Amino acid sequence: MQQVESPVMQGIEARSFDLRAMAEAIVPIAEGDASLQNEIVANFKQIYADLDAVSQKKILLFFKALRVLSFLRSFRDWRGMNAGERHRFFASIESFPVGLIRAGFFGLRSLILLSYYSTQTAWQRIGYEGPLVNRSIYSGHADHTRQADRTDHTGHAKAGGL
Repeated sequence: MQQVESPVMQGIEARSFDLRAMAEAIVPIAEGDASLQNEIVANFKQIYADLDAVSQKKILLFFKALRVLSFLRSFRDWRGMNAGERHRFFASIESFPVGLIRAGFFGLRSLILLSYYSTQTAWQRIGYEGPLVNRSIYSGHADHTRQADRTDHTGHAKAGGL
């Protein structure tokens, strides 16, 4: 049986291009990297799917607000702007005089950044080895003995020393 997506999930599917364009502006390393942009979008959709319906609808509404604001500011759709113009547009939204617009932008930007930092590209750049699957948290240390195994309940070294 084929699973039917909710209208709200269909709405975010329709925003894939918007998400890639935002990722390019918000995550500089994603500019021109379609593979990374697609990974960010896929991660965003996973996060989005876990949000409550009200938050999902607010995100979709904010995408519409961005289009209206871009027409009011530049007489064109932000999605058709080049990277520099898009960056300037988002900078203006970031300092917009209406707090609700700023809050919407900060929320969306945070979700895009979270989506980026969930990619292996980001993990490699920051030296993160990824989730602990089949490895110890101590695997990066020369001495793999846990501190708790070397001390007694008072924190003093057990017999035999450290």
